[in-house]
Amino acid sequence: MIEMKRFTFWLYLLLSVSIILAGCGEIYQNKWASFGMSLLTLIFMSLPFFIEKRL
Repeated sequence: MIEMKRFTFWLYLLLSVSIILAGCGEIYQNKWASFGMSLLTLIFMSLPFFIEKRL
């Protein structure tokens, strides 16, 4: 069980960093709609972790 949590954490971290980098690239290119989608993706991807901690 601990190994799965560790794997999930590193996968989440890798995906988060890639989404943040993509969002920064979208800001640089002035593509605000794509940046918004990156931000929403990051928020929705984080929701299960926040809900798990609260409940």
